[in-house]
Amino acid sequence: MDAATGGARRVQRLPLSLDMEPYETATSLCSRISGRNGLPRMRVLCRDFSINSVALGNGEEEAVARVARLAGVEPAQLQLHTPTLIEVGRYRVGHETIKFSAMLRRGGQLCPLCIAEDECRDPKFGPYQRDIWQVAAFRHCQKHGVAFERPQFACRLGDIHDFTQVLKTWAPSAIIEVGTDGSALEEYLLSRIRTGAGADWIDRQAFHVVWQASEALGLLLKEGPQAKLHHQPTDKLIRAGAAGYEVLRKGLDALQVTLTDLRETGGQHMNNYGKLYGPLLSCLLERRRDPEFDEIRRFVRGYILQNFRIAPNTSVLGEQTEGNQMFTALTASRHFDVSLSMLNRQLKKEGLRPEGRPNEKSDPKLLVSRDRMEQVVAEVRKLSSITVTRAVIGADRHIMDRLWESGLLVPHYPDDGGTPVFHHDDIMQFLKRLQDAATAVRKPSRYWRPLTSAALKIHCSTVWLIEQALSGKLQLAARMSGPFQIADFLVSMNQLRALLSEVSEGMVTAAEAAKWLAADIPTIHALASSGLLPSQLAENRLANRPQRLFSKADLDAFAHSHVVMRALNGARRAKYTDTLAFIEQHGAQPVLSDPKVKPIFKRQHLEHIASLEGGRAAVMAFVD
Repeated sequence: MDAATGGARRVQRLPLSLDMEPYETATSLCSRISGRNGLPRMRVLCRDFSINSVALGNGEEEAVARVARLAGVEPAQLQLHTPTLIEVGRYRVGHETIKFSAMLRRGGQLCPLCIAEDECRDPKFGPYQRDIWQVAAFRHCQKHGVAFERPQFACRLGDIHDFTQVLKTWAPSAIIEVGTDGSALEEYLLSRIRTGAGADWIDRQAFHVVWQASEALGLLLKEGPQAKLHHQPTDKLIRAGAAGYEVLRKGLDALQVTLTDLRETGGQHMNNYGKLYGPLLSCLLERRRDPEFDEIRRFVRGYILQNFRIAPNTSVLGEQTEGNQMFTALTASRHFDVSLSMLNRQLKKEGLRPEGRPNEKSDPKLLVSRDRMEQVVAEVRKLSSITVTRAVIGADRHIMDRLWESGLLVPHYPDDGGTPVFHHDDIMQFLKRLQDAATAVRKPSRYWRPLTSAALKIHCSTVWLIEQALSGKLQLAARMSGPFQIADFLVSMNQLRALLSEVSEGMVTAAEAAKWLAADIPTIHALASSGLLPSQLAENRLANRPQRLFSKADLDAFAHSHVVMRALNGARRAKYTDTLAFIEQHGAQPVLSDPKVKPIFKRQHLEHIASLEGGRAAVMAFVD
């Protein structure tokens, strides 16, 4: 049997005792029963019953159990509400572990109205100390809505845990009413002491971190970036804590949104984080050696590095920066040695810079992270001027213009009105398409010509030949593997001529149309010129002039509604002339008035004339 256990059993309940009050600490109960039994100080009772007063002040289980036995109360309940030192710098109050910096161990604080109520119940031994009066995070009494008093008690150092002696040296000051609204932070912290923490992000943060970070953030939101935490009255600190808690209880995403809102509304200081987040930065910097603040401090530091331009080797919240993490266009231009205007054009293309701003100027408010800016700079370094691009692919100015118009090789910034530049990837993609369409020919015949010379010979553009080759209508060849310039690609002149002589499906030339209608070519052209026979002009590369083409469907429709008269030779020539006169006498006129072309009549007119007496024999002899 150890001495501690045996001693605890030998301690008997005092003849004059008091009931334990709600949330009363062991030192408070010991102080009250000391006075009730006529002792001048708590230390005298502790000495008489072998209770270590320092151990009792630290909530050691043996000392608390002895006091509970003397008072005749349940030791576990008394232990629960007594601040207990569980390790160096850590106390347990209720169900919460609290760092020593958040505790008030030299007399604590008190509510004057609670003391007054206690004195009304028992003027001499009624006032007692509540457990949360030793926790600095609580600034007001939630029952009465008044601020706690934190007086400088005049009692001796050995009596700082003797609550009766503390009250004897207390001189009440003016009561400060703060109300019960705006105390969300204290309500949350009290719930952690009474029932324990939950499972949300804020519940995983240390007790003192939630308290101090909430007050610092709320002070920033309520009083502005220049406010100082130590100069604020209690009512403002309570409301600041509630405002900061409303943000932090939602997690780090809500904190990021709040920091962004403050930056966007910062006006002329929006690029100076020190003038935007003063109270929060001071709180985090002062506690840079507290590892329990690391999560919030690193988050805020990361946000600053990602949204503000910080010079290299600058201390941000106690840590040195290794280099620029954010760039303006001007600083990036100098740092990476690239053109400012090109950089701005690429930033616009990627949606990082608003349209309508000159490319030659930098916007100091536009900040881009190092990783993103390195990607932008990498794209800028892949750009080539039109002169360099022409030299690379072997194209003259006219070919470049045609490539642009056809969409085969488009500038990287086609619509911004600046100097045309071409992207390396676009150039290589264009050449790769040509290489894929080309066949390697070691010794091509004399009919194979480079694209550029073939285009000159047949009076067409080089780009048109390229389009035909890429569409599969024209075969390309090359003497070397992986040709790189346009002149390195060859085309067969025989295949090219065959391609040029082809007519689109469903279309015929004027000569074929003449055979189709049993007319001659001049008649066909006259019909097309008059609009009676639809046609279209197509470029004839071989003839170096437009070629008129006719649709077979249009020819069938014209033949169905019109009749071409045949002009016969020999003895029947006179009869042919008489027949034409006969037709005209009966009101039918040729659709073409030109005497040099074949007479053509509408079929319905001739059918009417053929129905007259002698008309059928006269007309049908000359109808094709």
